[in-house]
Amino acid sequence: MNYFSICGDVLHYLSFFILIFKICRNKSCAGISAKSQVLFATVFTVRYINIFAKYNFSYLSICKVMFLILSYVILGLIFFLYYSTYNRSKDTFPVLYIILPVLALSLVFNYNVIDHGIENYWKYLLQNPYEVAWAFSIYLEALAIVPQYIMISNTGDGLRIRAYVVVMTMYRIFYICNWIYRYYFESRSDPISFISGSIEVIILILTLIKIQECTSNNPKWQERTKIFTIEGSKIKKTSEKEDLLPLTV
Repeated sequence: MNYFSICGDVLHYLSFFILIFKICRNKSCAGISAKSQVLFATVFTVRYINIFAKYNFSYLSICKVMFLILSYVILGLIFFLYYSTYNRSKDTFPVLYIILPVLALSLVFNYNVIDHGIENYWKYLLQNPYEVAWAFSIYLEALAIVPQYIMISNTGDGLRIRAYVVVMTMYRIFYICNWIYRYYFESRSDPISFISGSIEVIILILTLIKIQECTSNNPKWQERTKIFTIEGSKIKKTSEKEDLLPLTV
């Protein structure tokens, strides 16, 4: 554990709570990609599939359980409580385009292969199939935000999701710093996590750029900005007039 990983975990928790708060406050999941949230829930389900088999009370175990619970709370809000507000027609990205390549990659490029070589593939696959599940979850997490990106492009509105994406980006950046720190100060390397995390940060930044583009082209946002500009000009003119008034004793 180090400060980078702790800050990353805190930001990750915050991203969950921001999304839950947004949905509950607006009583709507409009603009939120259910497909992305299903993929994130799949990430944590597959990654922590063995948690109850060897559960021990620790910081990491608590984090794992909380990530699972919060992921499924979000799915419950989307698919049960506020499903009528879900923009299904705009959430169009076929998730199999992500799942199938990620599954193929995880079968070929995992730590069983990296540590023991391809010639011992079947032997170590049978001994430790969890390495494949773990690699699958890491690769899937890197691409899970893609359906949300496509949905933002389809709707032309990313304001509802912007704070969530910002915090998610910060969380992944802190975890990249964590992997760099562990490499230099603990002599531990994790190329799968580092490369996948870097790809996810790039996609998240592209998502933020798309949100900014959509916001700039949104008539409602332009009207709101225009109102603030007009009001600001009025305040400025009033202030200037007051400055020109003669001082009275």
